[in-house]
Amino acid sequence: MIPRVLNAAAERGAQADQDMSDLLADAYIPISPIVGRLLHVLALSRRPGRIVEFGTSHGLSTIYLAAATSTHDAPVITTEAEPSKIAAAEKAEAAVDRHDLLGRWRAAGRAAYRWSGTHASEYALIFGSPVPGYRAPQDTIGPASRFTGVLLGILVDAHSAGLRPPTTAPLAPAIRADVEQLGQRIPAELDPEWLAAGLRAWTSLIGLISLIRFGHLHNVVHDHDAWFDDALERLGRSVIGV
Repeated sequence: MIPRVLNAAAERGAQADQDMSDLLADAYIPISPIVGRLLHVLALSRRPGRIVEFGTSHGLSTIYLAAATSTHDAPVITTEAEPSKIAAAEKAEAAVDRHDLLGRWRAAGRAAYRWSGTHASEYALIFGSPVPGYRAPQDTIGPASRFTGVLLGILVDAHSAGLRPPTTAPLAPAIRADVEQLGQRIPAELDPEWLAAGLRAWTSLIGLISLIRFGHLHNVVHDHDAWFDDALERLGRSVIGV
């Protein structure tokens, strides 16, 4: 397969590695489940100190390797020249009027949802997958944080506009302690109740996308897009307070 890919790329004008990456940015070059299980078993049996993967592509092989190495805390170091990731959410959110906070929430959420449908394996690599034992590698923190940053920006602007979540029930001491610690790591002044509301909405949104994309709502919800849009709207209103 590889010689055919290289020849086809050369015919289309690829002369350097980045040219090849650009041509294959949207190509789906997966491993089969049986090859994935073989990689998983080999990593378990050899117990390497680290694994370096060249050409991660859509991340299917990485998931199997990371699931195996998580048993002995060995890192999986990945390389990939295509940096798309969560740029779709940033672009969609930025195109909406800055004062339309709920519109920005809808745009970012729908962009992430659409992106997860066309890049399911990359979504799994960033936000976690159903492969037993998988823990997201450290180098997925950056892409995941970009999407989180979009939603946090909406929350900060809502706070500046004097909006409040519809309900701000008192937080239990343990939850308040966690949220206050989180608040110290973000560049914004948000009270714990509101930050907790944002965290609940964010985890609900990511969880819903994962449930839909990995088949957990099969034969439970028949119109996944309609269900997502309804949940997105309700979650947005639960935080922004409009």
